Amino acid sequence: MTAPDSRRLQFGLFEIDCATGELRKGGIKIKLQDQPFQVVSALLDRPGQIVTREELRQKIWPADTFIDFDQSLNKAINKIREALGDSRRLSVGSVGPRREPESCDPSKS
Repeated sequence: MTAPDSRRLQFGLFEIDCATGELRKGGIKIKLQDQPFQVVSALLDRPGQIVTREELRQKIWPADTFIDFDQSLNKAINKIREALGDSRRLSVGSVGPRREPESCDPSKS
């Protein structure tokens, strides 16, 4: 059993708390559901790298989950954009961070 990750990672004006699953801007908590938070965390685990839709599916959605994955991922990305104040719609090739913050994945410490 691994201990919860207590790190807080900053990117731009934002901060995520890996232990609580919270997103904050300037210390103010921003509502973000679990799956969108997991997508952000997965992207931050691979700074500056391309993260494929398939890699996100394997990391976040269990193999025995029967959903429209593309729709679910697009919805999660749009919720992230909304939380970050980015009104642009997702283009499939644009998923990924531009800055290189630390990772939320404890195995990458």
